[in-house]
Formats: sequence, C-alpha cells, structure tokens
Amino acid sequence: MQDSSSKADSQNSSAEAGAITLEAAAFPLTVPLITGKPLPIKLNPGETLFLLGSNGCGKSSLVTHLFQSTPNSYRIAANRELAFRENAAYAERGNLFNEEHEKQNAHILRYKRSGNMIGHINADKKLQDIITRLINAELHRNQQIVQSENSNAAKQKFPSIFAAINAILATAYIMLELDLNDKQELIVRKHSSADDTIYSIIETSDGERAAILIAADILTAAENTLFLIDEPERHLHRAISASLLQALFTQRPDCAFIIATHDIALARAIENSQILLLHNCLYENQQATAWGAKLLTSPGKIPEALQSAILGARRKILLAEGEESSLDKKLYQLLFPDYAIIDQGSCAAVIASVKGAKNLAEQHRLSIFGLVDNDGRSPEQQQELLQDNIYVLPVYAIESLYYCPELLAAMAAEKSENEAEKSDLLKKAQAALRQETSKHIAATARDRLEKELKQRLKLPTAQELKADAASRTVAAITKTLSNIPQRLNALEAELRAFCDQSNMEAIIANFRLKGAEAAIAGCFGFSKQAYAKELRRLLKKDKDLLTKIRDKYFKPLIEKMQKQEQQAQ
Repeated sequence: MQDSSSKADSQNSSAEAGAITLEAAAFPLTVPLITGKPLPIKLNPGETLFLLGSNGCGKSSLVTHLFQSTPNSYRIAANRELAFRENAAYAERGNLFNEEHEKQNAHILRYKRSGNMIGHINADKKLQDIITRLINAELHRNQQIVQSENSNAAKQKFPSIFAAINAILATAYIMLELDLNDKQELIVRKHSSADDTIYSIIETSDGERAAILIAADILTAAENTLFLIDEPERHLHRAISASLLQALFTQRPDCAFIIATHDIALARAIENSQILLLHNCLYENQQATAWGAKLLTSPGKIPEALQSAILGARRKILLAEGEESSLDKKLYQLLFPDYAIIDQGSCAAVIASVKGAKNLAEQHRLSIFGLVDNDGRSPEQQQELLQDNIYVLPVYAIESLYYCPELLAAMAAEKSENEAEKSDLLKKAQAALRQETSKHIAATARDRLEKELKQRLKLPTAQELKADAASRTVAAITKTLSNIPQRLNALEAELRAFCDQSNMEAIIANFRLKGAEAAIAGCFGFSKQAYAKELRRLLKKDKDLLTKIRDKYFKPLIEKMQKQEQQAQ
C-alpha cells in the first residue's frame, strides 16, 4: 500500500517503467455492511467507483479501510497541503531530500506563506517528492531518447509526461504549460501572459497547483495502482474537476480509481463508473467498522432523498406570467411564501423555462413550477401542462383573482358596519362586474373561437399526411371551418348566460376584466391599485381566508408541490 504521505521512492514511476500493462488484474474490494454480510465489489482497471453520501456517513473512513485492505493502493487525501515554502528552491529540482538536508532543516517546524502559518516541513517534503517524481520521469524519458538510435521513433515510443500533463490541463481550460529549464528546474508558463514570463510552481494559484499535483501524482504512479481520492472538490473547482479527472483516468487505463465526493455531477460525468451510496456507518472503539451501503452499477438516477441529504433541499422557484411591477407578483408572494417568484413576461417563456428545467432536473438543485393564465385552454391541455409542473389558472388571469366571490365578500365585510350594508355593497360590486363584462361578450366570444381554431387547425404532420390519414385530416379541417358561425353564436350565448345569471366564478374564468377592475374598486371607495393593496392586507391578516383561496384556486398545484417535497424526504 502507498499513501500520498509515504516516501516517494517507494514507487516506480510508470513513465520510467515504459509502456503501461493493459492486461492488469481487477481489484477485489470488500465493504463490511451493517447487516453483517460483506459487499464484494469488482473494480476493473479503467473503471471508477464513486463513494456518495451525506456528511457523517463514513466516506473518508471507508477510503481508509479500502486503502489499508487493498494491495497496490495509493491514497490522495482531502486535507493534503498544497503550499510550498517560499524559499524552497529544492522543490523545483529533481533531487530528493538527503539526510544532511533534513538535519539542516530539522529546526523548521512550520513555514510561512503570505504571513500565515499553514503547515510543517513534512507536508512540504511530500509536495517536493511529487515534483521530484515528475521531473525524474521527464529526465529519464529524455535519456532514453538520447540513447536511442532513432530519436524520432523514440519520441513516439517514450512520450513526454510534461506534454501529457499540458494537454490534460488544456482539456480542463487551465491555461498553463510545464517545462524544464536548462538547470532542470520545473518552470511554468501561462497562456494569458502578454510576454514569455516564466513562473515558479510556487507562484501558481492553489487551484492551478492542485491540478498540477494530482496530475503528477497519477501519471507518475506505479502500474496497476488503485487510487483512492478523497473529496477532490476541496481543491479543484467543480467547473474543471470532471474534465480534468476524466482526462487523467484516460491516461491511466491500467489503474482503477475510487473517489469519495459530495459532487453528484462529477459521479455522473465520469465514464465507466459505479456508485456506492453510503447511508451510515457503525463505529466500534471510535473506528468505523461497517457501513450501510448500496451499489449502483451505473450512475443512473440517484434517489432524490440522497441528493437532498448530500446537497441540501432544492431551491423553490415559481415562474409566472407578468412583469416585475405587476400586481400578480405581489399576490403570488402571499399565496406561495416559500417560493421565489420570478416574472417571465410571456406564457411561452414560462412554459419553455419550466419544461427545460424539468428535463434537466438531475443537473441542478431547483424545484421549479410555472403559473400561466387560463387563456381558454381545454381541460386536456391544462392536465398536460400540469404533468410538466405548469399550472393553468382557473381564472382568466391572475389579476382576476382580486375579484373572485370570496374576496369581494371579504372586502364588503371589511367596509360595512352590518350585514345589510355588507349585502348591499356586495350586490353593487357584483352588478358592476356583470355590467362591465357584458359589454365585451362579442369580443370575448371571438377571442375564444380564435384560440379554439388555432388548437384544432394544426398543420398535419408527415405521418398524418400518409394515405387515408390525409383525407381524414382534410375532412376534420373542413368540418371545423364550416361550423364557425354556429360555434360563435354558441359561445356568445354561453357568455351572455354567465352575465345574466350573475355567475361570478364563470365570469372571472372567461372574461378579461377590462374596465371592470376600476368600476368594482370604485364601489368600495378605492382606486384599482389601492383596492388590490387593501385586499393583500386582508389576506395577510386573515390566514383562514388565505388558506381558502389557496385551496379553492390552487389545490392541484399545491398537491403537486407537496408530492415533490415528499419524494425528496
């Protein structure tokens, strides 16, 4: 077994050893389970096993267990130091520490960087050992080329480890190049530099240095090594970790990899991977001895409950039609206080955004729903949208809700001294609503018919144009067009009946309330804006009224939201 904290000379560099052996044996792993039965896992060369679980489930303890129980294993710890001493010029040379050098520096227990005490001399030696292996591998390659009769053929036979690392860094969009100077010291060039400035590895950022060190660690390790990498996201930004590690793993098909991580996206991104889901662990004498675990042979769909345990709950977002300054948003914020309300402008934008987010639910931690106006949609269309987390309002538009029977009655009660006065005021408001909407019966009927025709007169698909299907499509279109006058008359009669019967619920569901808002607000002595503000105040004060509105007008949406939350538990 080899640890990143062990001596570097215990390894034989794969670059020095020549071609990598592809016919490597599998790594037989055994995970002790809390149930008492061991879980055998066969990890072949070129494959990766991810250990996923929430904090405290025993990921790092399992890494230690597998490291200690598996031959030819090499651990890259999560808490390893990344900073060299500022005066450590030796860290850039291909020479290991010698006894005399260590004696001279024995008094140095800690070292400074940017004024902070951040480690001790042994940590610096571990880093220097990695760089030493890297430099020695490149020097050995150069020696092989010099000794070869055909230098061009030798260059292809013995590829440069520096070229390999530079290519891998470029894959991860880390714009650095490693090289050796005439003194055989490691130097770094940055692509972003305006000139050909040369840097020390000490002058690279922590993230850049972490990428260089893990690349050097893996590419210079002995053949047929099992790597155990603990929480690479501690040092590698998630934007580059997947591409960097995938490129490294591709370079070492003779090795296998075990990665303990909280980064679910990383586990999904790496090819040829399995996932071991860890739920908990059992301790004896302060040491983990068994785990609750389940093996997934492919990344697939990770249970939502585990994702929530690892990454936290999804952020709740409700996308709605309207603009930032509209009355809609203020009402939605009252009705859905746990959700961030984001105005999307148009209905099409809401539908496209929610569907896109739903299709990519495994790639983000958002719980997104949408609200769109009724716009005369059929019950079938409404149900289809609800399946995609988009709720169609049972009223013509969200602002119509300010004039629903329940809120009209609440406002009448608020503005009256007794039941008789309340009844008169409510009748006056209802009459204003009925009178204003009846002016728009013909226009509303035409608007409804236009939407119906758009839905029914869809252009036939290529499949529908085949053989007799085409004739049936033409017949359906002809029938629809021939019935336009009758359908328009029927719609006008239906809408007129709503007004004549003072069917308030049907009116706010079918009519755009042009002119009616100001007329109704005037009945209560308010402007349109002041009326809406007063109603929101009533809803804040009367929780029973707020619950009543939610249950009556948003019940299917609330049930959908609750179901999704339960699935995450």
